[in-house]
Parts: sequence; structure tokens; C-alpha cells
Amino acid sequence: MRAAYRGLAHAIALGVVLQAGWIALAFFGVLSDLDQGTPPEGDNLGQRLHAGFGAGLLPLLAVALLLVSLRAGVPRGTRWAALVLGMIAAQVALAYLAAAWTPIGALHGIGAFAVIAVAELTARRPGHDHTLAPPPDVTDRTTR
Repeated sequence: MRAAYRGLAHAIALGVVLQAGWIALAFFGVLSDLDQGTPPEGDNLGQRLHAGFGAGLLPLLAVALLLVSLRAGVPRGTRWAALVLGMIAAQVALAYLAAAWTPIGALHGIGAFAVIAVAELTARRPGHDHTLAPPPDVTDRTTR
């Protein structure tokens, strides 16, 4: 279960990176249309990928992470998974709010970096050593 926990958290971080690529694809498609003197497509491929993945698959991955965290036995793992889910819910809300007031879109973009960071910290939870024992002495060659 710890491997699934780690994998889902990494998948969420990677998914947000893909989101950045897809919104860039959408933006450069609009710029290309404007350069050619044609009206921009209202719903280009980058926009469809960004919207569908961001409002569909990423929230599902976050819910799966939360469910897996309940059985993974990762110290504070459920708390971290819930934080990731909450941040993704906030991202979805910001995306919808940005449609009404575009400056909110900047918060949505900045929030993506936070989601990547927290998802990666979450992925590292299972390997985190919570003991205070000192590391073994690697120079001691007497025990072979």
C-alpha cells in the first residue's frame, strides 16, 4: 500500500506538470491563430486536455490517494493526502472563478506549483524515517 501511496502522489505531481504543458499548448495555439489573422479557436486541444484532466482525472487521483492513505500506514499520510485533495479542489474552484474574473487565473497558476511541491512531499512520506536514532557508521568495516 505504501508503494501505491507513493505512486499516486508522484502521479499527481506529474499530472500538474502535464497541466502546465497543456495550458501552454492552448495559449500558443491562440497566439498562432492571432498571428495568422484568424479568430482563435474557442476550444483548442490544449484547453480540452487541461480542463478535462484538471477537473476530472486529477481530483480522482487525489481521492484515490486519500483512500489508499487510510490503509497505507504512513505516519501522517492521511493528513498529507487530505491536504493534496484540498489543494486540488481549490485549484478547480480557482479555475471556475477565473472564468468570471480573469486575475484569479494567476492564483490558479501559482497554486499549481504548490500542488506539485506538496504532492512530492507527500510521495516522500513513506520513506521518511521518524526515529531519532543516528545513522549507522559506514566506516565500520568490522561487521562483514
